[in-house]
Amino acid sequence: MAVAAVIGIRLLTAPDETPDARSTLSPAFQASRAAYSFARDTDAVTLLNIPLDGSFGGFIDLPSDGHVPEFPTTGEVEWAVHLGEYFGWDAWIAGAMVDTAGFRRDHCVLVERGDVTRGRCVPASIRSQSALLVDVPYTFMPADDRPIGMQEDQRLGFWWRRDQAVTVLLGDDPVR
Repeated sequence: MAVAAVIGIRLLTAPDETPDARSTLSPAFQASRAAYSFARDTDAVTLLNIPLDGSFGGFIDLPSDGHVPEFPTTGEVEWAVHLGEYFGWDAWIAGAMVDTAGFRRDHCVLVERGDVTRGRCVPASIRSQSALLVDVPYTFMPADDRPIGMQEDQRLGFWWRRDQAVTVLLGDDPVR
């Protein structure tokens, strides 16, 4: 009974979630929520699949010429591939070694436009479990680069979930 009373008091005194409280969530938590909500969005529309060759570090190294973005990993980026520009965003994938023993590798997906970068890295072992996605909200999309029919309550998702492609999706934006 004492436990029930404590839970009841916490529920009654818990602050309501407001947009201000939501904006204080960590970027990692927000990225996890965005990936999960896209994975659960059965109405999301596939706009295109960016084909991948599947070598993922076997034949690819860091480009020696040109720009390579900073990926949000705690490890050392071993390889990175620029996939091209889609809807005004440069898309990249990368792999990083997180520990020196080689037991933990990260896979990353990142999109950038000018000074704006949206990226996410997860352990390579969970990428296939729909965990590696970055989203781009409507407000980050100039009108000329938005997919036809994109609405204010929608977002783009760049989702690397299989070895053959990064899928670009258009779906609802429940987080914002």
